[in-house]
Amino acid sequence: MTVDIKLELSKHSKVMLQELAEAGKNVDVAHKRAGISAQRKMKAEANRQVRKTRIIKHDKLSKLIIAYVRGGGMGTEFFVRVNGEPIPVAKLPHRQNRKGVRFKVRRDKSSMMRGAFVAKMKSGNVGVFKREGDGRLPIKQVFTSGISSAFKDEGPRLIVVQAGEREYLKTLVRNFFTKRKRK
Repeated sequence: MTVDIKLELSKHSKVMLQELAEAGKNVDVAHKRAGISAQRKMKAEANRQVRKTRIIKHDKLSKLIIAYVRGGGMGTEFFVRVNGEPIPVAKLPHRQNRKGVRFKVRRDKSSMMRGAFVAKMKSGNVGVFKREGDGRLPIKQVFTSGISSAFKDEGPRLIVVQAGEREYLKTLVRNFFTKRKRK
């Protein structure tokens, strides 16, 4: 399940853009700059929201949260996509014992997968596997839910959008209302 979080501009932002356009300013460029800056902030905030509850390394997380743009000119829409692909249990903190493998997805609790085991492949990759059926083979790698489940409810999603909106306004004001030093 992939979650798209769209930067929603408030009435205040839309009125400000309209006033700047009427004043003859180049609003398209400022809108795009402010939107890209807001996207960066939204991506960082989404990263923070996931890491509050989930235990996952930053490098893996940055590959799962993607910023993208749709449209052009004033109709440009800015999104952050949280990929919902399953995460291998081997990427999470895990420990094998006699009963199986214990791993932590959330910060507050750990899970036990009975009958699972940790194995190192010939390629050098370490994985957590579980046997299918009674025989020795076949084995199947074990995955857990993706990080998009952190955005099931509206709370974290709203925090990400609000952070993007604040950054959008801040960048828009900075681009228009501060004097730039020319070289």
